[in-house]
Amino acid sequence: MYFTRSGSAEDYYAPGTYIKISMSKTITLGVEVVEEPSVPQTALEKIQELGTKAD
Repeated sequence: MYFTRSGSAEDYYAPGTYIKISMSKTITLGVEVVEEPSVPQTALEKIQELGTKAD
């Protein structure tokens, strides 16, 4: 999944922020900042293995 965020620097997420996105096939329905313990273990393992940046 790819998404963009526009606005000024204060609108951007800080490195290490975990976000939960609700979406349909075409649009984002909601974005929520979550704490690391709320992130599923499988997702955390993928983030650690693959990182968060696209190639």
